[in-house]
Amino acid sequence: MNSTVEAAVSQLTEYAKKSIKEVNAVIFNHKLTVVIDTEDKVGIVGCDVKEGILRILFKDVYIGSNVTQSLAKLQASIEAAGYPAGADAPALPLETRMNIRDHYETKIGEVQSKLAKELEIPDIKLTPNFEINFAFLKKNPPDSMVRDWEKIFGQSTLTYFGGLADTLENLKVAQDDMVQEGIQEALSKGEISLRLVDKLVNRTYNEVIFEDGILYIHVHEPPTLFLAYNFPVPVLTIP
Repeated sequence: MNSTVEAAVSQLTEYAKKSIKEVNAVIFNHKLTVVIDTEDKVGIVGCDVKEGILRILFKDVYIGSNVTQSLAKLQASIEAAGYPAGADAPALPLETRMNIRDHYETKIGEVQSKLAKELEIPDIKLTPNFEINFAFLKKNPPDSMVRDWEKIFGQSTLTYFGGLADTLENLKVAQDDMVQEGIQEALSKGEISLRLVDKLVNRTYNEVIFEDGILYIHVHEPPTLFLAYNFPVPVLTIP
């Protein structure tokens, strides 16, 4: 039994390095226990969180087996338990926030610089609308072609801003003062925003429109396409 607890503590410690706030909020009783699975939740070993206690679950005939796998689904168990009433729960799951941190935040600066250069707007603002777009996808879940879509949400978002930057570069906007001036006038608020929408005005997959001084990349695709492919952002139409 000691080996079971030691393995669990080691795994929990590693997980807590990613999100100690989440661990403390959900496992609020700060207790770890080992119980026999009487609810047929696991095959051999697994875990859940009940009443703020982290429980390692064993089938009675397998107790002490596969101890290194006891917390293999810790993240899913924490998410299933959810934050207690009144707690300040994050809008996005941990795996999504990690993907945004590692694959969006580390790369968006380069894309932003490229857009600033092409448009000659040094302080251009990029608005990814993570929470709004994530909620859209939750209502329109991807099919089986994209597994674990929450884990690639950040990098999928990045592709659209990157696609717009590539489009502007291919059009040589930075070399055309009149085009730049027209975009700058339409982009009076200096902001580019990504939105998943139910309906487009002129195109099938995505389109770029100016609205109230903001450039919107509107995406209307099956969620699978948003997450799996980098569709080119269409040519701008300057109002």
